Amino acid sequence: MAARDRTGERQRAAADLSVNLPRETVSVPVVRRLAAQALRAFGVADDDIDDVQLAISEACANVIDHAADTDSYEVQVELAADRCAITVVDHGGGFDDSAALDEAHPTAESGRGLILMQALVDNLAFTNEPQAGTVVHMVKMLAYDASHPLWRDQLRPG
Repeated sequence: MAARDRTGERQRAAADLSVNLPRETVSVPVVRRLAAQALRAFGVADDDIDDVQLAISEACANVIDHAADTDSYEVQVELAADRCAITVVDHGGGFDDSAALDEAHPTAESGRGLILMQALVDNLAFTNEPQAGTVVHMVKMLAYDASHPLWRDQLRPG
């Protein structure tokens, strides 16, 4: 999506958020709300905002539950054009994502968050670095609310 500046040139809507959080349960609603507010400000459709919030919650919950080697983690949210990229970085010992995804089953006691993240976003990738931790990278393609002031003129048919 693009808006026009005063000269008529198309300008892309973009936002970058990055927060460092304590590895505590209370940090999850904070980052969920920050992401939701940024997406709402840019006129992202409610269903996509819900998907992003839930995907972030699952990724952050995994850090809180499993990254015992670290006291903090980082969440980055990049909104650009028609996508939102979310990166969650812990500084723990990492994990074997291929084994975790293979073993994840909807009725299993654990691992459902990975299945849920896969269902909510368009691209999910893990990078594991011993001594550096795990990076979860998610990309969600976005739809916009045509009635939002930022897009009202650009999304009209015709």
